[in-house]
Amino acid sequence: MTIKPIKLYTFDTPNGVKVDILLELLGLPYERITVDFAKQEQREPWFLKISPNGQIPAVIDPNQNDFAVFESGAILIYLCDMYDKEEKYLPKDPLRRSEVMQWLMWQMAGLGPNVVALYVALRYASEKVPHTIKSTTEGVTAMYNVLEKRLKENGTSFICGDHPTIADVATYPFIPIMFCVSYDMTPFPHVQKLAEAMEKLQGIKKVMDPLYSYEQSLLAMEDVKKQMADRVPHMGNN
Repeated sequence: MTIKPIKLYTFDTPNGVKVDILLELLGLPYERITVDFAKQEQREPWFLKISPNGQIPAVIDPNQNDFAVFESGAILIYLCDMYDKEEKYLPKDPLRRSEVMQWLMWQMAGLGPNVVALYVALRYASEKVPHTIKSTTEGVTAMYNVLEKRLKENGTSFICGDHPTIADVATYPFIPIMFCVSYDMTPFPHVQKLAEAMEKLQGIKKVMDPLYSYEQSLLAMEDVKKQMADRVPHMGNN
């Protein structure tokens, strides 16, 4: 049976690329539709029908009567249940499945929000508040310590077992993004090995390059703004 391309509504953020990564690993055809935040498309009625929370990513599966799924973790589970016939990325065995699900939930409830909080404080905040940066940095460090300990105990480059699962798929994008804000990853060698192992997998470069390009463009814009601020003082307050 020919699989019709899954429609993926997303944007180049760590959370947004999780689904791209799994789709690439599964070898599934998909149509990537960028949700334009600048135009507030995430608040448009047509998108809210797909994702009631107005957040990316979201998918529509034409192979299942245009069944819609929102929330990144729910999408990863859905795709595995429907298309991961070899159980590579989410086991059916209850205990092994539970282990993967626990770490997936940890990423969504712990690592992800903490990384985003620090990233926003360093990149987007109009004023760099020392207390905020200190507390968010401590939150990220605590999460990376948890991950570092887990990876060291597991003895492989992955979170569960000796191959990647959706726990790794969800976690991985929240590692390289921190290099973009000069976060020191030196204390976390096993976390870095996870990122290196994921980068070698099929389709990862294709998915991550646009995210890196977007981050580089933001850094370039910041450099230009700093240069202009040195020449015209009021520019630094915009």
